[in-house]
Amino acid sequence: MFDNDIEALKKSFSSYSFTDDETRETMKKIYAKSGYVADPHGAVGYLGLKKYGLKENEFGVFLETAHPVKFLDVVEETLPVKVEIPAQIQKVINNKKVAIKASSYEDLKAFLLH
Repeated sequence: MFDNDIEALKKSFSSYSFTDDETRETMKKIYAKSGYVADPHGAVGYLGLKKYGLKENEFGVFLETAHPVKFLDVVEETLPVKVEIPAQIQKVINNKKVAIKASSYEDLKAFLLH
């Protein structure tokens, strides 16, 4: 997309990092303000949006990348909640995990198209 030009990429994208403590505190703040149970990735997205800053009359969107059950231990240690495991996850939670090695994009593409 940017022809391997990192400077061109930096002109279009921003990134930030946050500590585990900052992430947990943000999960607590989001929950206290809205009752929403954010997973750690969502909390980091929220923090990134806040750090980026929005101008007046701008809106920002942060997206969750997983269900809180993926981070069950962190969520339940951080928030006063008991996360229910959705039925579709209960069906597969004890399935054997399978990993397929893909050493290149072409290997991955071939596997997905197969």
